[in-house]
Amino acid sequence: MRVAVVKARSGLCDGGDDCFADGDGDGYHDGETTVDSADLDCTDAGELDDPDADGDCDDGDPLRNPGVDELPGDNVDQARPEA
Repeated sequence: MRVAVVKARSGLCDGGDDCFADGDGDGYHDGETTVDSADLDCTDAGELDDPDADGDCDDGDPLRNPGVDELPGDNVDQARPEA
């Protein structure tokens, strides 16, 4: 995935930019899913260009990602979806 972002940022793409998909707008992606950016910047809603912002195991819930604090005693791992 890092190659796609670097390639797009270097201007070698034609008509679209492979950006990481951020389905819930929390600033994290799953490290695999990409979307095309029509304006080649990866900064629009649902787009990310930071390869290090991966680890979102539930890209449909902005309250569950690697950057949230755990809530003690709720029996939910906020960084991981329930199995």
